[in-house]
Amino acid sequence: MKLALDAGLKRDEIHRIVDAELLHQALQRVKGNQRHAADALGVHRNTVSRELGTLGLLELPAKIREANKQPKLPFMGKRPEGIWVDPPKRRMA
Repeated sequence: MKLALDAGLKRDEIHRIVDAELLHQALQRVKGNQRHAADALGVHRNTVSRELGTLGLLELPAKIREANKQPKLPFMGKRPEGIWVDPPKRRMA
């Protein structure tokens, strides 16, 4: 805090920096989920969204989610030939 005052930062500027850092850390912890970040900070989700807009960080949650995304396996969403076999059909008695 002393460094901020020595640098000539005003209260509003310090508040903005601290808020941005808290939001960033909370979003990092919950992998970009705004609702979970709001729970961690003890505020409503709309407050987190509003603060992100005020601080100019609206794209931050999406960037964090993208950075934490697991790579897809090459065959996900497709059915590779020869890996799965259809179950035998049941005969009606």
